[in-house]
Amino acid sequence: DLDTSLMSGYAHGLMEKLVAKLQTSCHRGVQEESITCVAVVAGNIGKDFGRYYDSVMPMLKQLVMTATGEKQNRLRGKAFECMSLLGLAVGKEKFLPDAHQAIDAMLKTPLDADDVQREYIKEASERICQCLKRDFRLFVPALLPGLARTLRFEEVAETAQVPDEDADNYVKVTAKGGKLVQVHTQKFEEMKQSLSLLLTFCTEMEGAYFEFVEETAAVLLPLLSNEDEEFAAYCEQVRGIALQAWGLLIKVARAGEKERNRPP
Repeated sequence: DLDTSLMSGYAHGLMEKLVAKLQTSCHRGVQEESITCVAVVAGNIGKDFGRYYDSVMPMLKQLVMTATGEKQNRLRGKAFECMSLLGLAVGKEKFLPDAHQAIDAMLKTPLDADDVQREYIKEASERICQCLKRDFRLFVPALLPGLARTLRFEEVAETAQVPDEDADNYVKVTAKGGKLVQVHTQKFEEMKQSLSLLLTFCTEMEGAYFEFVEETAAVLLPLLSNEDEEFAAYCEQVRGIALQAWGLLIKVARAGEKERNRPP
């Protein structure tokens, strides 16, 4: 790690080289490393990155639109990562128009269970929320339905017959209507990611998340009230994060009521 003042002295020459690499190289590895270096510079010099922002952001958006091949998933994920880090560096006033495009592109990205982009997109969404704070409210209506689907047992359950040799990879849980379903353990990792995003939304937006409290609570309640033995045994972390989110929802509700001059 370099001292900010020291990095500022080298930033211009370094950014010239990195921008040139991104403009001329088609080598995936070179593009990925260049994007990572740009993100490091932005994170180190903060607001001073504003002078480079207008030359870098269009290239990142272009990569997001064109790097759609299976072998380019990591490159695309790094582009999302870098966009969000640039937003944190320069602030929401500069970043807000591009945040719209970043969120839109992330929402349109189809993800397989093992897609490396999933973690990049989750963390980029958290950073964008941290950058925009209350203004992130604009994006919640588009993001929340997808998060809710990953947290409903009936949505993530395996519909086909599970082979006996794969049975250890599934957990039996009670879904809506009392139906017993089988959920792959990987889905619980996705649940944790979605719950982590909800924690960020509540923490960063505070009272601005008020209008989404009821919908979010309806999604969390089945996770908290589930009494299935297998769920309790294998998914304690999911329930723990859901409980944290429930506590934050209470804080959001109180803050929202106060902002709207309603009695508690």
